Order: sequence, then structure tokens, then C-alpha cells
Amino acid sequence: MTQSRPIPDKAADSWLASRPRRGELSQYLGMLRSHWLMIVSFIAVGLVAAFAYVTVAHKTYKSEADLIVTPVAPDDPNLIGLSLVRETADPTADVLTVSQLVTSPSVASLVAQHLGGKPNALVSQVSATPVTESEIIAVQATASTPHRAAQLANAFATQTVQERSNVMHAQVATLIPTLKASMSGLPTGDRSSLASELAVLETLRSSPDPTVRVSSQAVPPSSPASPDRKLSLAAGGFVGLIAGLLMMLAVNALDPKLRDEDQLREIFDLPLLVRVPKQRSGRTPLTARELTPPVSEAFRTLRSAFTVRVAERKRGQRRHGHAILITGDAAADGKSTVALNLATS
Repeated sequence: MTQSRPIPDKAADSWLASRPRRGELSQYLGMLRSHWLMIVSFIAVGLVAAFAYVTVAHKTYKSEADLIVTPVAPDDPNLIGLSLVRETADPTADVLTVSQLVTSPSVASLVAQHLGGKPNALVSQVSATPVTESEIIAVQATASTPHRAAQLANAFATQTVQERSNVMHAQVATLIPTLKASMSGLPTGDRSSLASELAVLETLRSSPDPTVRVSSQAVPPSSPASPDRKLSLAAGGFVGLIAGLLMMLAVNALDPKLRDEDQLREIFDLPLLVRVPKQRSGRTPLTARELTPPVSEAFRTLRSAFTVRVAERKRGQRRHGHAILITGDAAADGKSTVALNLATS
């Protein structure tokens, strides 16, 4: 309830004075207090949608096996003619070369022979990445089940070593007869160096490639790599929060209603005379006998505010009548009850 014109600002009437306009932060905080339930509802909807997505989405699992590369000395006379990984000035390049072999067609064919499937389809599920500043290669496989992911990672890591060993064995099988033929034409005293090389090759013929080996086996993962449950729920809640805030701003911009006392006093720059409590009833208007004590007291306070102000303003002046307008922004919001009981009081 407001008076028709501003009242002069006095120390004794400070509670009647109009309030200064709130800052932007205060306005936004006020909107949050008014629409917090709507924002919480949007967040809840976002969380429910994220949970539903995590529940029904196709899950993929990722598992990792590790290869370790151990280059041999480049000038080892016993390993001449073998395509082993040798030390170079750039260790990273050596590891990168082996990592490219992991997803090569030859390795994919060996994996397909053991696990079944098409080599190209198997390669698309696997990646080999050198670990920064180390001699380790991470072989990661992605599949629809935890067991399949671990199986693929282990198969590609194992068959990479097997492919390297097959190549080495083929070279050894070619070198051994050549060395034996060379030794037969030499005197016994001159055979020591060739005999040492031959002994090394005989050992390598039944051994895997010494420069590449599996350092750790892949194990079935306990949770899917995609979709990530925690990340999905966090994203759903965040999207719900943003949607709720945008809806709050839209409602506040499109809704012309005044939601609180502060908005009324800011817009019209008028003092508040009284606050009449709400009283629910099946019929309107309510007469004085039907009002609750707090509502009756509010009307008496309103009556006093009007009579005191009129008396102060008209003291010493010729008396004449006054008109008081009771209005509102919607039907059945108490206009008739206020007019009736103000007149009665």
C-alpha cells in the first residue's frame, strides 16, 4: 500500500523513506532468492538426463599393455646383420619406430590369426603411444567389454614381439650357414671370433628379440572409459544450472509483476505505509468481523498513517476532501477488501 505522493524525508520518518536503488549484484541475488526453486529444478533435470544417458549409452572399455625397448650397442660384432633396435643419438626415434610397428599390417594379421576378425577392424581399436622421455610404449585397446579390451592390448603387444622375433629368426637362419661355411675354410686358430658370433646366433635362434619385450600385461578395467559417469553427471548439473539461470533472466525480463517490496519502492520512489498479511478465504471481500487480528491491526496502522499525514499537511489550511485510490495488478488480489476495511476503520 502506497500513498499518492512522496513524504518529505525526516529523521523520525526514516522507515517511511524510499529506498535507494539496489546495485546489480543485489538485484541478481534477489532474483536468485525468488527463483531458487526453478534453478534447483533445472539442475535436477540435468542430473537425471545425465544419469539416463550414462545408463543407456553404449559403453566402451580401455585397457593398456606396455612394451619396453632396450637397444643394443651399434658396434656389437656378434649382432652384425640383424635388424635389432640399436642405440642412436635420438632414443625417442628408436621407440617411435617400434611403436609404429605395433599397428602395422603384419602384426594385425598375427593378431587376427589368434583372436579372429579382420586386421583393419582390429587395428582401428588399438593405439601405440611412446611414453614421454622413456623407452616404454603404451599399447591401448578399446572394446565393448573389459575382457576384450585387455585381450586386444595383450595380443598386439605380444604379437609385436613375435613379429620382431620372426624377422630376427629368419636373418639368423640365413647367417648361421654362412658363418659355418666361412669357419670351415679357416685355420683352427683363426676361428675364435667367428665361433663367438656363431654361439650368439645359435642362442638367438631359439630366443625372442632381445630389444623389445612386454613389460606389463593389460588387465580388464573395472569401469568404462566412456561415458565417464562422474564427468557426465557434472556436465549435466552444470548445463542444468546454466539453463536455470538463463530461464530466470528470461522470466525476470518478460514478467512485469512486482515480486517484492524493494522493487515497488525502487520503481515508484514511494514510502511503505503498511504491510497487510495475507488471509486466505473462500469469499471476498472480507468484512471487519472476518479479519484475523494481524490483518485488523494492519488496517488500523494504515488508517493512522493516513490521518496523521493529512492532519500534518492541512494544519492551518482550509479543509477539503481527499480521494484514496486502491488498485492492483490482477483480479481477486484484495482491492475490495482493502477499500472496504480502510473505509470501515
